[in-house]
Amino acid sequence: MEKRKLGNTDMEVTIVSFGGIPIITRDYELSVKTVRRAYELGINFYDTARAYNTSEEKIGDALKDVRDKVFYATKTHLRTKQEAERHIQESLRNLRTSYIDLYQIHSVDDINTLDRVMSKDGALPALEEAQRKGYIRYIGITGHRAEVLIEAINRYPFATIMSPLNFLEQSHAANLLPLCRERNIGFIVMKPFAGGSLVTGDKDVQALVGAKSSAEMAILSVKFALSFPGVSCVIPGLGNPQEVEEAVRAGEEFGALREEEKAVFEKLKSILIEPFCRGCGYCLPCPQNINIPSILRALLYAERFNLMERARNMYAQQEVKADACVECGVCEERCPYKLPIREMLKSARSIFLE
Repeated sequence: MEKRKLGNTDMEVTIVSFGGIPIITRDYELSVKTVRRAYELGINFYDTARAYNTSEEKIGDALKDVRDKVFYATKTHLRTKQEAERHIQESLRNLRTSYIDLYQIHSVDDINTLDRVMSKDGALPALEEAQRKGYIRYIGITGHRAEVLIEAINRYPFATIMSPLNFLEQSHAANLLPLCRERNIGFIVMKPFAGGSLVTGDKDVQALVGAKSSAEMAILSVKFALSFPGVSCVIPGLGNPQEVEEAVRAGEEFGALREEEKAVFEKLKSILIEPFCRGCGYCLPCPQNINIPSILRALLYAERFNLMERARNMYAQQEVKADACVECGVCEERCPYKLPIREMLKSARSIFLE
């Protein structure tokens, strides 16, 4: 698989690398096997986070004997210096390593948060101190909003940016990505599949848009994201060996999109108009224990894909239904896409009670 330089770092990373969210929910043995399979097939860059539960430990266990052949990236979602210092030490232990190649400040999606992490008692000074001590090599930042990330790199020479870029979310390509390219900042693409299994694993959805298989959708999504100048790599979330193999195949078959491939994305874009849930899970946990992404996925199947039987079955499987919502608004404060979640849950309640 092709490798690209990660900005101005000394890391050359595989264009398709490993996103560590899905292994959160998989058993330990399968997770370790999945990570190891990625290494066997040539992936050399592994992204995780303290917020990803046991993801760090699983990656550390899987790759402890080949640490010098891979690059580790992890993140802290906490905002103070003291909290970030604790997270760095936890990450070192979990990943079974004496240093971390890239440590990122996680999910900075508004200016107030940026101000907080960059203050003298914020997370950034903790990362700088750890860098001086040799615990981390490079400092990055992640987020969903281009204007916030542009402000971030205007204030500080971050080595990398991680942000979404896919067939539905291309706004970053107009301003943030060219700026990163100009300043030689590594651009790591998260969410290349724009909704995970929604567009890659459902045969009915694939049939609607003219795709033949989940493997084809993975290849097309990777080709799309990597086609933008300045992109260093994509990090799809990978949860089992089969997904790893499909992702690697996508990297190996990377090339320009043909017209018939572009047509698949145009069809999806015509269906997936805003607002819709990407399933990132940042809205959780809900104080009422509502599995918000699962319910909103059922709503999407009902409203956009017109797959009512599938949608009703998905909704029926939820232990806590949409009518448990007390409209506290906590989910909307957390949502990086600023979705009207309370109104969307009302729509789900209306549709599935009819």
